[in-house]
Amino acid sequence: MARKLGELLLAKGLVTERQLQEGLRSQRAFGGPIGSNLVQLGFIDEDVLSAALSELHAVPAVAREQLMTIPTELRGVVSGEFARRHRLIPFRISGGDLHVAVDNPTDAQALAEASRITGLRILPHVAPAGLLREMLARHFGSTDAPVAEPDPPARRADGGLLLREIGRQLARADTRDAILELALTAIASLAPRVAVLVVREQDAVLWNARGLVGARRGRAVPLASGSVLRAACETPALWPIPVEPTRANEELYTALGFARPSEALVVPVKLKERVVFVLYAEDAVLDEPAGVELLSSLSTMLALSLERAILRQKILRMSGAATGVSP
Repeated sequence: MARKLGELLLAKGLVTERQLQEGLRSQRAFGGPIGSNLVQLGFIDEDVLSAALSELHAVPAVAREQLMTIPTELRGVVSGEFARRHRLIPFRISGGDLHVAVDNPTDAQALAEASRITGLRILPHVAPAGLLREMLARHFGSTDAPVAEPDPPARRADGGLLLREIGRQLARADTRDAILELALTAIASLAPRVAVLVVREQDAVLWNARGLVGARRGRAVPLASGSVLRAACETPALWPIPVEPTRANEELYTALGFARPSEALVVPVKLKERVVFVLYAEDAVLDEPAGVELLSSLSTMLALSLERAILRQKILRMSGAATGVSP
């Protein structure tokens, strides 16, 4: 599937050969579908991926807006366990037809079981794996991501509690998406406006945000001189740093969808001495020196979780090569 989707995107001129190869390298390191890796790297956006998956599978795509709210009459039509196991979300009913979002519309067994349980004809719509995972967590809870957003006052009062809770979930997280979602949850417990950006060689891509209504997911912003992101990547300081009125910062805050503040907290997460993503927060509620220690520990835990995810993928590839079975 990864190769076919990549070939389709390449043939349509939606990615370059270099971008596809970088996406495949990311997939080998972190796992997950090739489409999700290309979105995370900022080479395509969610809508482009949805359209490509729709063409590839010859079924309609489902938009993010359609999955944000499940109609009351559909709540409980399938159990949370069933939805998570089959990665399936019912989102519309019409007559005797139940429209469901899935990331693998060729899974005939899952669709047949859903039909048997509901007594309805199942009409599959394809959704990117990352979007489906996010919506499963939103509506049904998830085994690898928090079900609900944290309660800020309680978390702010006890940094140790935050680290324990996030640490337990990071120990179970096996994909980069799950790790980034936990990173966003952790930083969201400390500030009202937060974001996670994936760092590439010359720029950073907005992966997701909270409290930023106008944030443009998938938007790439430069790591140019004068950027608060670049400053965070080049200095070990974790405390709020000044946000200067530079062109690079203006591009960043256009992507984030709000006016440039006077200062911001940007926490780099390093893997083998290279910054791989950054946590952005504005108006963070932290006290020195405990706050610095908390952020430093969080950054280290996230890096270790990423290393674990990479090692897991290597083990799966090696075991697959040894047995002749694809991991």
